[in-house]
Amino acid sequence: MRRILVVEGQYVRAGDPLVEVGDSSRVKVEVPTERSAATKGSQVTVKIESVEVQGVIEAILPLNPAFDPLRDLFESITSAVVVFDNADGRLFAGQTVYVPLIPRNPVVQVASSSILNTADGARKVQVLRGAVVRDLTVTLMGPVGIDRLYVAGPFSVNDEVIYETSHQLPDGFQLRPLTGTAATTTPAAGGTTPARPANTGAAF
Repeated sequence: MRRILVVEGQYVRAGDPLVEVGDSSRVKVEVPTERSAATKGSQVTVKIESVEVQGVIEAILPLNPAFDPLRDLFESITSAVVVFDNADGRLFAGQTVYVPLIPRNPVVQVASSSILNTADGARKVQVLRGAVVRDLTVTLMGPVGIDRLYVAGPFSVNDEVIYETSHQLPDGFQLRPLTGTAATTTPAAGGTTPARPANTGAAF
């Protein structure tokens, strides 16, 4: 029994649904997946709430209209029906399913040159956040032309992506503005020498 649709004492008429029943020994979900990785009968692992569960792709379908916004982020995607063995009853209808193709963080278009590798093999970008360099682990998504791509990561408003540096900047590095004072010289007779403007650059 999945759901009771009425309460005790409620008036019902002939034909009104009272309960929803179904076989819960196997449960299925439709998820978006990259077409190149979608093979009927292959095993996939998805996260159902806080637990990673292994299932089998039962069918490959045209992309569900609910996933249409993802077309802008990936070159070729489709829908896959994934079936899970639920003989122990640990899964039930209505649970949240997480898949890598549905981003949970903001999606940003960045230059390919800004993508760096982390020590554990993941990908990251560096941003300037309030004059401080921050490393953000990102998930790579679809390309945009030959030198840009979409990434998903924990970006904040006003973050500035660093796409090129003359040397490596560690996470937490703080940029200090260079300040200077106007320099003056003694003018020659009958003329003037303009003052040198203050240096307003930034130093790493």
